[in-house]
Amino acid sequence: MRIETTRFGPLKINREEIIYFPEGLLGFPENTRFVFIDVEGQPTFRWLQAIDNPDLAFVVVKPEKFLWSYAPRLSLEEKRALGAERSHNLEFWLIVTIPEDPAQMTANLRGPLVINRSTRRGRQVVLADESYSTRHLILKELEKSVAEVQRNGDMLLAAQTGG
Repeated sequence: MRIETTRFGPLKINREEIIYFPEGLLGFPENTRFVFIDVEGQPTFRWLQAIDNPDLAFVVVKPEKFLWSYAPRLSLEEKRALGAERSHNLEFWLIVTIPEDPAQMTANLRGPLVINRSTRRGRQVVLADESYSTRHLILKELEKSVAEVQRNGDMLLAAQTGG
């Protein structure tokens, strides 16, 4: 299948790669079919491109790329809508906003995209958990993660050397 996109020009995609969001995404209910586009040389971020709207694409990231503690809870109704009463087939993606200063890029933790890998069915959910932000600073979180890894490594080294 061939699609037109504003950012990437014409693209050839396999129908099996299409992710169907029956309700669309928030603010874009008429756009229900999307496909992931890889960014060359960038394994962390991907584009989620609307198939029927060449202008509509979102930068997305998996939360585990920068925030290991992210563990949203879905209702049984949300799981059923995705065709997954168990969570093991579900993957979460976050929409990223990149302002003029990329160091201030944020991810929407409160409105994740949830995709059932088996059925290629997706849904954007709005989490009731107010501890999640709609503008979570990605680079700040990465800096905290690096500091934590370094601190744990220092403690391990000290334990091994008796210091």
